[in-house]
Amino acid sequence: MTLLAINFSVYLLLITTVKYHEAVVCGTHPDSCPPEKIKYRPLDGSCNNLENPGMGTANQPYARFIEKPNYSDGISKPPVAKSGKPLPNARFISEQTSRHIPTERANVVRLVSGIHQFIAHDHSVTLLRSADPCCTSDMRALPTTPESCFNIDVPDNDPYYSQHNVTCMPITKTTTTINLNCTATNPKPYADQISGVTAALDLNIVYGSTESEANELRTFSEGRLITRNGRYLPLGSGCATPPNTPNICYKTGDFRANQNLDLTISHITWVRFHEWCCDRMVSINPHWNDERIYQECRKLNIAVYQHLAFSEMFPALIGYKAMEKRNLLYPYKLSEGRSTYDPHCEINPLNEFSTAGYRVVHAILVASLKMANEKRDSMGDLQLTDHLNNPAVLERDDMFDHLIRGGTCQRANKVGSSFDPDLTRNLRFDVSPLKFGIDIHAADIQRGRDHALASYSAIRSKCGLKKATTFDDFLDAMTKENADLLASVYEDAQDVELIIGATLETAKPHSVLGPTAECLFLEALERIQKCDRYWWDNNQNHFTDPQLESIRSMTVASLLCLAGDNIRNMQRYATKPIHPIDNPIVSCADQPPMSMEAFRETTVLHSMKSFFENFFSRTKKN
Repeated sequence: MTLLAINFSVYLLLITTVKYHEAVVCGTHPDSCPPEKIKYRPLDGSCNNLENPGMGTANQPYARFIEKPNYSDGISKPPVAKSGKPLPNARFISEQTSRHIPTERANVVRLVSGIHQFIAHDHSVTLLRSADPCCTSDMRALPTTPESCFNIDVPDNDPYYSQHNVTCMPITKTTTTINLNCTATNPKPYADQISGVTAALDLNIVYGSTESEANELRTFSEGRLITRNGRYLPLGSGCATPPNTPNICYKTGDFRANQNLDLTISHITWVRFHEWCCDRMVSINPHWNDERIYQECRKLNIAVYQHLAFSEMFPALIGYKAMEKRNLLYPYKLSEGRSTYDPHCEINPLNEFSTAGYRVVHAILVASLKMANEKRDSMGDLQLTDHLNNPAVLERDDMFDHLIRGGTCQRANKVGSSFDPDLTRNLRFDVSPLKFGIDIHAADIQRGRDHALASYSAIRSKCGLKKATTFDDFLDAMTKENADLLASVYEDAQDVELIIGATLETAKPHSVLGPTAECLFLEALERIQKCDRYWWDNNQNHFTDPQLESIRSMTVASLLCLAGDNIRNMQRYATKPIHPIDNPIVSCADQPPMSMEAFRETTVLHSMKSFFENFFSRTKKN
């Protein structure tokens, strides 16, 4: 065990989970939105809201469910306990409230965790203040801690880390409107954290969020993205793996794509769907030029992604009934578009959702990734922490398919106090012989403090539950055992932090989540759908009724059948466990991908228009 190895593990944790602020700050604020710019969704997220063209662009402040942050000084200092004392140590809370052997499985499959990490990355990213080291190379406190750090001091008597002489867990503060001096566009008197990606579910992590990023990923031929043999992503150089270590580092629209195998599978899947679309567009619309095919396939890819997110991926976590009550699902008999857009709502990501509500889903992660063949016989397993930031195994014989099949027949963990120890003790972003790593749950707690999130009691009250003044007041949402766990670590019920309380809640019927996390999901999803002028089935998005019907025919199962190398069958509801009656395995031939016939351009007017677009495009290049 070397100091270099420890330092490398911490460094990789930082570079693969967060982003450091660069030259472009305070968002993009275009002066106008000319028609030629807004025909297709702009890459940078601008001009989504024509009344506020900068809303939803990268490097914008988060929105909040409870508007005023919970800073102890009202401006920028982290929260404290009701008594005025510091809140309990984040690592202590994680250790005291977590059982290290997951005992129950959820009614969703493992691949759901990778899918939702992909969606979370598409919606927001923590934009950090500095790349300065916050702890020594052996994870001990520096003589002077940089101002940009908000470390977790690991207690000397920690039952795990004390064995390795670890006393410092590095946490860098998130960039805020105050330290970037964004007061012109955000005149609030307190610090608001900055998210580094576009807010809409727009596959910016596939295509990039600037023109220069997008151009680096394009072939400029037939609308295609750069791939290797049409199947695997292009190679990049940002993984920073140990010397002399065989590795593949993929280049995508997002720096986090190589973080873990199930996440990388999602990245590859959506690139493969884009290429599948290009194959068919070239065939049915041979008169289209490269730009037209690229934009139309990007538009279709985003539409299928948004459709599947709301029809299967989010219902896997919170259930259909909850989404139906908020009118987030289109009526089953509807064959046309809807008027979903509200120009007066704010699309910027909710801080409470991105920093706590969505991170509750960390509890469902499993550390041992099962692999399976077509018969769903076991093909062994891989350890999640052995392949962090190192997806090379995906290109070995049949491994991509084995992991997809395994990910759709292995159940995820149940949200609650049971965390896999590889996540709370051994999260390592390297292949060194280290026996320990970062505590993801403690890091999530500390990040919530950095963002000054409102307390669990305040959020659950806004969600319609009783405002809690005693620990027994939590019994309407969690077991007595879990309420007592909270009482053992916090002085006061009103000190309990959002991510801790939400993680310990009892799941609602037909949901993986408890009422508070579910509430945050529903609030965020309503904004994601209704604040997006380009939402896929919004009438303003200009898909025809037959095209909408074709998009709605896509399922997660048909997408995985399409994206796999040689997957021949899949359960019909791919986010749910296999069941011989309720969710049987079905041949991929019986659940084909969408028909592209509705996207054939046949009218004389359209043909003439495309001909002249192609002609002038070629003339311009010459």
